[in-house]
Amino acid sequence: PEAWCQTFVPLETALAEKFATDPRIAFLSFIGSAKVGWCLHSKLAHGARSALEHGGVAPAIVDRSADLDAIIEPIVKGGYYHAGQV
Repeated sequence: PEAWCQTFVPLETALAEKFATDPRIAFLSFIGSAKVGWCLHSKLAHGARSALEHGGVAPAIVDRSADLDAIIEPIVKGGYYHAGQV
């Protein structure tokens, strides 16, 4: 359902921190500097989890209805060939 996954890109650190510390947030996926990522991670509400993608590879969410044969190659290619280290 649409409500379980939302994307939010704040322009200000204070707004990102307010968002990350909200107890309604169950999972935070962060792409950016290690300093900011670990700072936000340390302030998550109790029980919230996070994925800190400092290496430049964004996480991919695959729904159980996905055609795995059709999506595996693009996911691997996108995660490896477009990583900042390559």
